[in-house]
Amino acid sequence: MSSSPHTDSFALLVDFDWQNQRDQQLNPDLLHQRDRRIGLSLSASLPPREQARAWLARLHPNSQELPGQQITQRFGWVTAAIALLGVMTGISTFAGLLAYDGSQRINVLLILLLVLMQLVFTLLSCTVAARGVPSAPWFSSGRLAGLLSLLLPGDKSSLSLFHHQHGLKPLYPWLVLRFSQFFACAFSASALLCLLLNVTVQDLAFGWSTTLQISATTLHGLVSTLALPWQAFFPSAVPDLALIEQSRYFRLAGSAQSGLDNPALLGQWWPFIAMCWLSYALLPRIVLAIWIERRWRRRLAGQLEQHPGFQPLFRRLHRAWVGTASEQQEGDTEAVAAVSHAAITMPKLKAAKVVHWADTAYGHPDLRQIVPTLDADDSYCAGGGHGLDQDEAVIEAFSHLPDDLPVVILVKAWEPPLAELQDFLLDLRNLNRHNSFYLLPINPGQKLEPAESKYLPQWQHFITRMDDAHLHLVKAADAD
Repeated sequence: MSSSPHTDSFALLVDFDWQNQRDQQLNPDLLHQRDRRIGLSLSASLPPREQARAWLARLHPNSQELPGQQITQRFGWVTAAIALLGVMTGISTFAGLLAYDGSQRINVLLILLLVLMQLVFTLLSCTVAARGVPSAPWFSSGRLAGLLSLLLPGDKSSLSLFHHQHGLKPLYPWLVLRFSQFFACAFSASALLCLLLNVTVQDLAFGWSTTLQISATTLHGLVSTLALPWQAFFPSAVPDLALIEQSRYFRLAGSAQSGLDNPALLGQWWPFIAMCWLSYALLPRIVLAIWIERRWRRRLAGQLEQHPGFQPLFRRLHRAWVGTASEQQEGDTEAVAAVSHAAITMPKLKAAKVVHWADTAYGHPDLRQIVPTLDADDSYCAGGGHGLDQDEAVIEAFSHLPDDLPVVILVKAWEPPLAELQDFLLDLRNLNRHNSFYLLPINPGQKLEPAESKYLPQWQHFITRMDDAHLHLVKAADAD
């Protein structure tokens, strides 16, 4: 399924911000080493944006792990919901204004007041957009996600991912302004269609009435001024003085047609009303929406380069990692501590529970080849792009396992272990005190391969820090 360039840019920005937040939990040295290895394989001629995209692709060969496309799709649904809300509001508003039972005329001044309000709102939006949308400190990602969940109440889990995208905060006001234009355009267009439909199927009687001392001549001057944009090519949509004089009514006069020799004149207001709405409500909104959309796309195109994690990433990609003597000594100490947690060959298991951390090798046809003795009863996905609700559901499913039933956790070998995985394992251990946990790093991709030896030390160090006698680092039988 193809996507437009601006939706692709938004998805890339969401993915980058999501990965950047995960990387902040990592050891800076391990992070630099990981990204430097990726940087050596990237072409220096690639534009920075494409290098960032390639970096994400190396970290996540399965793009389904990343939240960008998912959030972009949900935003498309939110946009459609906002437009639908605008259509419903526009139809209901004009249906109320044009409700006619023959006892009273439809007051043209009330409709003109609504036209004026639409024009004022358009000018205010234009002013805000022209001066630059300020970043409101009180408008957080959580509040925006809460508002969006009102439109998609059945998809709160997906929108909750957006709650943590703090690097996108400069875009929040622009998102709200953009959504408001979709609503306003849908409102204005549906209101005009409602007017034309009512004129077609009903015999409407328009008029004007006010407590203010306004003469027909004064109103004629106002009407003529409003009609300047179309009076040259649509003169029939400009009410004359005679129509204005004859269509004035007073509530005490009784019938809507009282005092009229030709009641059909009352329907001649509709071309003027339609042109007023088109010229001062709908068309300005469409023009403003197009302008704001272009400004949104320009802002979106440059937001990735302005992200706080963008320049640090390129320093890690293109600068060699040099450890100090103290760091080397610390690394030697950790290596000695990791000897007791060296990777063992995957044992033969008659049955096991399997966790595909961050969807590692989930459903992969080669999984049986890399671990031929594995005969898992159930497979579960957790971590990565899955929300906390999914992790808690897996933990609940694993509660109080038989003591002789092991748990195998499949992880990406090249991705350093995060605190998220540590918390998950601790929660599992609290529910299953004596079960054996086997941590199996592999290299998922088009072809499933066992972990390379160079990736095992970081996992040995992770096992050491966990200090769990029943947690074992394992490797496939054919790993080197």
